[in-house]
Amino acid sequence: MEARARSGSRSPAAGSSSKEADAKPEAEADAEAEAKIKAEVVDEFPECIICSEELSSETDIVKLPCKCTSAYCHGCWDRCLAASVSAHGQALCPSCRCSMRVDYDPVQGRLLFERSSSGTGSDGPEMAADNWRSGLYEKARPRQIMLLQLFGAQAELARAGPDEGSSSVAEDVLQQPEEPRCVCGSRLMRVSVRERIHALVAEHSESAPPSLIEIYVRYPPIICDICDQRMQGSHVWSCENRGRTILHADAYDVCEACFAHHTTGNDVEVVSRAELTMHDN
Repeated sequence: MEARARSGSRSPAAGSSSKEADAKPEAEADAEAEAKIKAEVVDEFPECIICSEELSSETDIVKLPCKCTSAYCHGCWDRCLAASVSAHGQALCPSCRCSMRVDYDPVQGRLLFERSSSGTGSDGPEMAADNWRSGLYEKARPRQIMLLQLFGAQAELARAGPDEGSSSVAEDVLQQPEEPRCVCGSRLMRVSVRERIHALVAEHSESAPPSLIEIYVRYPPIICDICDQRMQGSHVWSCENRGRTILHADAYDVCEACFAHHTTGNDVEVVSRAELTMHDN
């Protein structure tokens, strides 16, 4: 009896080892199951859930940081997060309302997403501390400056005319778009401060009294996203995408001084609207 009991028994260490060998870590199992579900959904629904655009390859589909199985194209996902930030101050998944952080890869020029430590979209101290937006702007700024420099170099080559046997650098510059581009990929448009103010008011309210518009035109409440200074002068370079991207969920504006400095290397003296009004009087 004693010998049979010993031979048929298992030590605690052996039992623990067996369990570890048989069971995968819970996190790994969850990750595999989530990836499998997402792969199946992509096969069944090869269209963006919002715009119904066909998602023909993996690169067309946003890799969601949450457990949602919906398929989104990059454009719709970006606009949804931007709208969420404008409405709630948080980047929330449009399906599960999971809160997330957004980062930017300045080398690749693309957005990166991960779940926020706050988990879900609830107001609280954790979300207040989760200030990723300022970091996002800082990382996007050098790339915006580079885009302006490339645009300026292209314009200079176009004026001078490239010589035969031009360098590969010049050829790369010539491939740049003929219009200045925002870091989000849309065009930077030169508009008057008055036009920009009317667009700004329209985005945040249905109407504003003419007297308030005139005050805003004289002292524009617009900050340059490169130098962080209040806008001066009569015109501004503004992204046509406005706040429809998480890269700049409010707007994106470049003052004329920064535009001239980074496209031509020259510094220009910009007269403020208030000074112009004083001279007119």
